[in-house]
Amino acid sequence: MQHIEMPELKLEVEYFNKNDYTCYGELLYININSILSLYIMLIISNIYCIMTKPYKVIILMIIFLSACSTLKNENVTYKLDSQLLLSKKVEMQLPMPFHIQKDNYEEGVVYFYSFVDSAIIIILQGSMVELPIDKYKPQKSKIRNHRKISVGCENNKFWRKDVYKGVNIYYDNVSSSNKRVYDKILNEIKITSY
Repeated sequence: MQHIEMPELKLEVEYFNKNDYTCYGELLYININSILSLYIMLIISNIYCIMTKPYKVIILMIIFLSACSTLKNENVTYKLDSQLLLSKKVEMQLPMPFHIQKDNYEEGVVYFYSFVDSAIIIILQGSMVELPIDKYKPQKSKIRNHRKISVGCENNKFWRKDVYKGVNIYYDNVSSSNKRVYDKILNEIKITSY
């Protein structure tokens, strides 16, 4: 069985040290889901180093408010995404923006979708692979329309795993405020043979 790790990125990030009022760099290992937030923080931190104190407070408030982002508002745009797996075609409406990473392995294919709210969707067709989410203990499982659905909560974030037509579909790291959005995506996903 092959074990697939979630994508990581190694970045050098500059940030402000308020103790000695200097900027310095440090290597960070971050999950690919945090790229957009990190990019914004990097830009703000470079500006932050040269600002006066009143503006620093405003910048910190903006960072805090942007960190509390959700997909709940009505202005979210959706894009129809379509992917070919080994023998299936998957179509789903996804909130913009998102990032896709495709991993082929000997016996299958995996698509990782990451979103600005740090949630991820994983589409997997194949065998002999174990994802971290597969180790979670479900709080509830049911079968609906030939689809096995398992749901649970890890670290105060929701996850879900659907097994349908030979394809495993997951979401993970979903906040309670965005759970309805991601449930709708998985409920309305279309899987066809090609």
